[in-house]
Amino acid sequence: MIYHTNVWGQAVVFVWRGERRRPAAALAAKTKEGLMNAQPWKGRYTGKTEALPDNFGLPIYHYRCKTTTMAILESPTAPSLVDGSHVGDGDKKRVRSYTPAEHYLRASDIKRKAATREGLSYNRQDAKHDIFAHGPDFGIAVDRNAGDALKEQAKRDLAAIASTAVAQAKEILVQIYPRGSEAGAGEMQYVYMSESPPMEVDVDAEGVIRSCNYIDDFDKRLENRRKQMIWLRLK
Repeated sequence: MIYHTNVWGQAVVFVWRGERRRPAAALAAKTKEGLMNAQPWKGRYTGKTEALPDNFGLPIYHYRCKTTTMAILESPTAPSLVDGSHVGDGDKKRVRSYTPAEHYLRASDIKRKAATREGLSYNRQDAKHDIFAHGPDFGIAVDRNAGDALKEQAKRDLAAIASTAVAQAKEILVQIYPRGSEAGAGEMQYVYMSESPPMEVDVDAEGVIRSCNYIDDFDKRLENRRKQMIWLRLK
């Protein structure tokens, strides 16, 4: 199965039967339009692989396209979405515009990226606030009058701890931030909750950290978050 997501977090899931004979029209194409016409993008496909047409299109079609194609050999779980009692109808509709499987794949992709050596990046504006507001909870102490080099190091340290929390997260929730936004407004985020380190991390659809908070009582925080957000239940 192939999972494809673009920079806006729009996701499609489809299967691909591996090596295929590339149509002569695709090999002969000299332009982007010619290639797209020879192998049109089919969007979401969930049928049998043997039923795929020979001209089944795959990204990417143009230089520096901001896309990711990821192979999923098997689905390890059957996720579901559980609405929190305090979640508004508009936020529910936004979150449920994607299937539980699509949310699981997107959230898992972020977890895999967090586990790499580079980890996740931290939104620069949010990091400016969080190194002072939340950094001390994780042993990061930097004076507001410190030089830029020390502040940048504090941002990297906080991003590294937050990435570890995302990679080790036991629970994942989905929210529209700010909550209760007008239709079409707000940003979809995945909220990762980890016991070690004891941290809650909000990550946007592009895989950028937007916020982190210390968790002093994991079970109590999780209970509250399940009321305020939509729980991506993995079992």
